[in-house]
Amino acid sequence: MYCRSCGANIGENVSYCPQCGVKTGIGTTPTYVNENAKSRVVAGVLALFFGGLGIHNFYLGYNDKAVAQLLLSTIGLIILVGPLIAGIWAFVEAIQLFTGGIRYDAKGELLRD
Repeated sequence: MYCRSCGANIGENVSYCPQCGVKTGIGTTPTYVNENAKSRVVAGVLALFFGGLGIHNFYLGYNDKAVAQLLLSTIGLIILVGPLIAGIWAFVEAIQLFTGGIRYDAKGELLRD
């Protein structure tokens, strides 16, 4: 069987393509997680403690989003609301990371627990 997204040769009973992480439509749970994949728990902890600075998004490879959070926290100090907005944004992403709402990094690889 071949992945409809990247064309990689994949097994018959896999739920996610091991090459690109796209759901194959077979089964209900992922059968393959790269052992070098980023950790969902580490990303969540980074979001809780350093999320306003976008550190968790740098870790996951979402550099554009991370720079936006960093600028909102630093330059946003001028209007005093920027760090609060960035903190709420990071807290929401931390909850999504811990509950499985965010399951992939910027490269499309499934996050490991």
